[in-house]
Amino acid sequence: IGISYICLTELIISKTRRTFKWYLQQHELEGHRSIPTSYLEQAERTKTVSKMIENYTEDVAVTVAVTILKKQQRNDLAQKLSNAHPGDYAIT
Repeated sequence: IGISYICLTELIISKTRRTFKWYLQQHELEGHRSIPTSYLEQAERTKTVSKMIENYTEDVAVTVAVTILKKQQRNDLAQKLSNAHPGDYAIT
């Protein structure tokens, strides 16, 4: 299990999880299939993160998570994840 997996799981906290999942369902990324709504409805944090990594690859999943956290105005969490997993987070 990589550090990104652990950080993503910790950052998708319960009070932001429902909104995070909504943004994730709306997020379309060229070259990647979207994650089905039915999969995310009952998924716990760890399953949501696993599906993101499976769907996007770990680096892209982190980028998507940072983008969504910023949309949720959770810049503190986006920064924490960015610090834990340095990379390019230009995807929106």
